[in-house]
Formats: sequence, structure tokens, C-alpha cells
Amino acid sequence: MRNTLIVATFVASVLAIFAAIDVFAQGRPAPAQSPVAVVDMNYIFKKHEGLSQAEARWKQDMQAAEANVKKDKERLTTMAEKLKTYRTGTPDYKKLEEEMTALSVQLQTHIQIQKKEFGERKAKLFYAVYSEVHDAVKYWSDRNGVNLVLQFSGDPVDPNNPNSIANQLSSLVVYNHRSIDITGIILDEIAHNPKGVAPGATKPGKSNLH
Repeated sequence: MRNTLIVATFVASVLAIFAAIDVFAQGRPAPAQSPVAVVDMNYIFKKHEGLSQAEARWKQDMQAAEANVKKDKERLTTMAEKLKTYRTGTPDYKKLEEEMTALSVQLQTHIQIQKKEFGERKAKLFYAVYSEVHDAVKYWSDRNGVNLVLQFSGDPVDPNNPNSIANQLSSLVVYNHRSIDITGIILDEIAHNPKGVAPGATKPGKSNLH
């Protein structure tokens, strides 16, 4: 009985060693056998290629919209200069003044609508990536028996930056062993499932990365 137990223990140890070697061979540490893990969401967002591309398109569209607004503002300036050449109270003066007022109101309304639309669009981009990361974390956790995943920041604290210190103080994670950091693993999961759905995970819906 004792010999059987010793053999079983030895086999289990050997298998654990081979599993660790296999994971390290892939360039990342093996997660500890722990029901808790941590993930650096900010790092994932920074390294997420789909989000970077979508944000680039978002910026291009915003710049194009700003260029159109600039043209309308220049048009208003030109109209204002022309208005100075008319005598106050004349039909031409009143007509141009009404056109300027209408254009100004239209421009302000357009600017407010665009600000709202661009804000909502960016929010949807971030939500799409968050859903993707959430699904990848859930899928990996379910496979590995992890019951709790906490968000943390892997950035070093800058003692000269009050915001950096405040962020560290507000973090739920004071210390974690690097073996339970699954940030790299989750990035790999996302890279192998670019549509944002890990095999067997719940789909977050149609991607908003457009």
C-alpha cells in the first residue's frame, strides 16, 4: 500500500514537472495551482491589435469631421466679412444675417450630435474589447479551475506621479506572485480567436470594432 502511494506521488510529481516545462517552453510562466489569478486589463487594451486599428479609424473619421466643421467655420468668417460691406438694415444685410444665423445654429447642432456619436462609438469599441477579454478570462478560468480573477496593474509605481500612486493605492491587489498573472495567456487566447469569442465561451454579440 505504501509503495503504491509512493509511486503515485512520484508519477504525479513527474507529470507536474513536464507540464511546467511545456508551458515555459511556450515563453510564459505556468499559473500556480490557485483558485485566484490576476490580469492586467490596461496592458491588454494597449496591446490589443484590433482595438488599436479601430481607434486609428476612429481618429481618422474624427479628423475628417473636424475638417468639415473647420470649413463651415471659415464659411461663417467669410460671410461675416461680407456682411461688413453691407449697410445695416438693407435687404441684402438682413438676408445675409439670417443665413449666418441659420448656418451657425446648424453648425452648433451638428457639432453636438457628432460629439455624442463619436463618444458612443468609442465607448462601444472599449466595451467590445472588454467583452472579448471577459470571455477569454472566463473560458480559461473554467478550464483551469480558477474561481476568482482580479484586475491589477503591472506598471511600476512612479513616486513622483500622484496619479500613479493613487492608482496603486486603489488597487485591490497589493501583491501577487507572477505565476498567477494570466495577462500573457489571455492575450494569446485573444490572438488565436480574433473575433473575440473563445471556443466554448458565450458570445458577446456582434463585434463593434468598425
